Amino acid sequence: MGYFIRQTRDKFNSGLFASIIILMAVSLNQSGIIFGVNLSAADFFCFLTLLILISTQKLLVSRVSLLYFTALTAHSLFVSFFYVPAAFNFFPPMTSILINYLKLAVSFFYYILGNCIVLLKQEETLIKYYSYAALFIGCLGIIAMLSGNKPLSSILVYEGVRLTGLMNDPNYFSLVQASALTYFCRVKDINGFLRFLICIIFLAAVLASGSKTGLITILVYALIQLVEVSLKNRLKVSFIIWLLPASIITVVAVYISAFSGNLIHDLTARLPALGRISVIFTDFGSAVSGMGSGRDLAWIVALKLIKLSPVMGIGLGTYSGLAEIFFGTDVIAHNTYLQLYSEWGIIYATILFAYIFCTAGKAVLQRRSERNISIAADMLVVFSIGSLAVSLNNARMFWIFLGILSADKMCAGDKEKLND
Repeated sequence: MGYFIRQTRDKFNSGLFASIIILMAVSLNQSGIIFGVNLSAADFFCFLTLLILISTQKLLVSRVSLLYFTALTAHSLFVSFFYVPAAFNFFPPMTSILINYLKLAVSFFYYILGNCIVLLKQEETLIKYYSYAALFIGCLGIIAMLSGNKPLSSILVYEGVRLTGLMNDPNYFSLVQASALTYFCRVKDINGFLRFLICIIFLAAVLASGSKTGLITILVYALIQLVEVSLKNRLKVSFIIWLLPASIITVVAVYISAFSGNLIHDLTARLPALGRISVIFTDFGSAVSGMGSGRDLAWIVALKLIKLSPVMGIGLGTYSGLAEIFFGTDVIAHNTYLQLYSEWGIIYATILFAYIFCTAGKAVLQRRSERNISIAADMLVVFSIGSLAVSLNNARMFWIFLGILSADKMCAGDKEKLND
């Protein structure tokens, strides 16, 4: 039985399953707010896939993950319904608790689906079509902004200024673009010039989104890759790898510093969204606190909420209400780590993050011939970096890629038994 609760093998249409996975992978690039809930077409395909797996007796669930989710469910609902009202005299709306629990359950479903996708050898399909769909949407968005095409702009651009693609938030969109970029950096059957062109397209899409989070995430990811390459090569090669970019960056920085005023003014006149990003290089403090970010206030409030109930947490559907009562603002954490530490408490949040870092870190440090697992690890790294400035605790891609890595880690041998 191994790590997984396994159902009996039955007839299975792998072609139908692969087709639905493709549709879900493409749909992961879309989300929107409907009736106050962030929904995506991918949710429909996720549940359809799970129903197919159940009906064909192919659903596999990690015993440890199921135990963790069950314990987290009991803990979170107890805190929301009983602990918070008793400790803080605050009675959160039942609809708010149920909606937030539904988000948690959906995240777990995506995690389970990530497990099954690996065990049924469909991870390449998911990663490939997810990445190519992101590239296509990024291209359309750039065309829409540069050409001023109204039909395209009305769909892909927020208020005619910030590129959002088919997502409901430009920061979320930029992280999806950054995660897809890792695929084209890793895949081997793309020639050098085309790879360079694709990287430019992704970078342009992130810049057009006006997302400081997206740009910083790409820069940090590039730095991590630079460190990885330097550690895995001889000292002489490492020295050259470090020296060349450092020299180029130094020269470019000096040049830009002399002409930054006119350069930034000209660029932002053409693409207004760049005005949000340029402040990173001119006034980083303002980039965090101003320009509509307010990250400093959000993080301070999140830390205060954690201090309010460090062990038990504050449960689900209570964050904004308690923040408003105690600190006069209903802003969310804008940080996945702070959000989950405040809601789940230090025990459950620490277990999750320790597992994520160990799983992704091991996959990155021990690169193997299975390129899809390496790409999924890089995508998870991108979302982990972006989580410092965006609440991604309910992000579908985050959980499905974690599920892919988890399945690969836990039962490499189990994967072969399933296909005997």
